[in-house]
Amino acid sequence: MKEYEAHFSEIDENPLGFAIGCRNACILVIPIWIVVFWIGSKI
Repeated sequence: MKEYEAHFSEIDENPLGFAIGCRNACILVIPIWIVVFWIGSKI
């Protein structure tokens, strides 16, 4: 939880960093959802 709070405080100071963080999160999450849907379709 500590890391999340530290990151949250950075958002206030750096909106651009927040945007980059969101983009990186999307890049990480999309393949996870693809795998989840692929496994779901197999079951």
